[in-house]
Amino acid sequence: MILDPHGPTIDNFLDKILCLPQSYQEQLWPRVLYVDLSGSDGWVVPFPLYYRLGNETLYEISQRYLDIVRKADPYLQTASVEGFNALWRIGTYTGWSWPL
Repeated sequence: MILDPHGPTIDNFLDKILCLPQSYQEQLWPRVLYVDLSGSDGWVVPFPLYYRLGNETLYEISQRYLDIVRKADPYLQTASVEGFNALWRIGTYTGWSWPL
């Protein structure tokens, strides 16, 4: 999953796939699903990752996704540099500032 509020990340991601040999591309393309959340086509796609349940604080809302990642990959907590600590810091501040 790539969250890309400005757009260049998806361009780089797609370019990397296009630079791979055809045999790899054939394996990867079926796994790529692009969802344009901007509403540029006249439709707004709901993105329920950050939503409010009752009187939750923004911090509690931001932790919901991070809790799922932590449970899905317990080994992420053993990686000191690029592990859960780095993800937690980015994910907390990103989710905390998400407009509700």
